[in-house]
Amino acid sequence: MICAYGTRIGSIMGEAQALSDLGPLFGAGLTGAEVRYLTESGWIRNEEAVLLRRSKIGIAMLPQARAALTELIKARG
Repeated sequence: MICAYGTRIGSIMGEAQALSDLGPLFGAGLTGAEVRYLTESGWIRNEEAVLLRRSKIGIAMLPQARAALTELIKARG
């Protein structure tokens, strides 16, 4: 995440002390904290945008992780 976000990493990590503090793990290093940051910053509005962003760097998600991601984004709506 540091390579992708640079100095904005603090906005994603917040007060996290452990990986479990970053919320749900969707696989391939994607956490709930990163999804929260992306939705709050307006970079993404739906799971397709997250998947496109991740696939551009060669990361694929399992179908069940994609479904969980969809639910999280809808809940943040």
